[in-house]
Amino acid sequence: MRFLRQNSHGLASVMLAVALIAGEALGFAVPQMAALWPWAACAAVMGVCVAVGWRVPFSRFALAGLAGVALAWRSECGRLAVERMSHGPGAGGSPPAFELTVEGDATLRESRRKDGWTVRFNSHIAGMAVRVVAPVQEDGRIPALGERWRCAGWLSQRRSAANRYSSHTLWVMSAGHMKRLSAAHGGYPRMLYRRLSDRLARHVDTGLGWCRDLAAFNQAMLLGRRTGMAANRRKSFAAAGTLHVFAISGLHVMLVAGLMRALLERAGAGRRLSAACTIPLLAAYVMLSGARPSAVRAALMTGLWLGGELAGRKADSLAAWGSAALIVYGLSPKLVFDAGCALSFSVMLGILLWLRWSGQFATPLDWMRR
Repeated sequence: MRFLRQNSHGLASVMLAVALIAGEALGFAVPQMAALWPWAACAAVMGVCVAVGWRVPFSRFALAGLAGVALAWRSECGRLAVERMSHGPGAGGSPPAFELTVEGDATLRESRRKDGWTVRFNSHIAGMAVRVVAPVQEDGRIPALGERWRCAGWLSQRRSAANRYSSHTLWVMSAGHMKRLSAAHGGYPRMLYRRLSDRLARHVDTGLGWCRDLAAFNQAMLLGRRTGMAANRRKSFAAAGTLHVFAISGLHVMLVAGLMRALLERAGAGRRLSAACTIPLLAAYVMLSGARPSAVRAALMTGLWLGGELAGRKADSLAAWGSAALIVYGLSPKLVFDAGCALSFSVMLGILLWLRWSGQFATPLDWMRR
């Protein structure tokens, strides 16, 4: 009971996040009712008004769960609409058409079934990651990053995929089924991120031109870019169980944040000024390294922790965890299917609860100090 009283504020934030995630899981479990998401959202808003006006106790957790259900059903509505569209022919019996933005560099591969080459690039349809596979245009034009294309083809998903929002492929059978709608503009965010990331990668390789493997390791560990690593090197690290050191995770983010703040304080900046400078720098690093869920979780928790110092309030790690979970799962409900994201949040919550619980007991060193 003493533990609950001392951590009541942080635990309330954790329970709100858990209720939201549980509601999203329940919503995804019954996709047949996805069309009711506007009613669920209205019920959640009305419930908030009633709870605030009448001060109904413990209602916030039920409302968070209801909001999670509404968010999940909203995502399912978009996915089901795309799947219904993809399984039916378009006008004149042609494949259904989708307007896509090129979100990854197009790559060329030699076609195995017939002579010629195919182009592949990444995009999204209604929140689902899509890999577009299409023949090269007759004029040799290849989709560029940031361009908008109209692609007519058939959408497929691997049957073994447990995540219904991943592993989709859009097969475009003819070059005539692709048409460029608009060119890429210079302010497209992914283009800016890629340029900055490429420039940063070149600086990371400074002085390592004599060893390509070492330069590739440096890029993988600092920026999460493993494309430069040789396949046999990857297999060696995977067999040793150390491949995770090349994935930008919470550990990398915490080390970078600690290093940034230490350098700023060594340069003479105060605690508040160093915190104000560390937050945007940390956000930029996470975006340039790919914004993986574990890195986003760590960056949000660190930013909320530092934000407490900026506001002159005592930082609460449990409240930071709950707020980070609410933001991440609230903005992207489909992460319920991401096992890596769930493990990242679960492990961190376990560590925080253990530290809080064990901290209420006196250690031998405390007895000696007394």
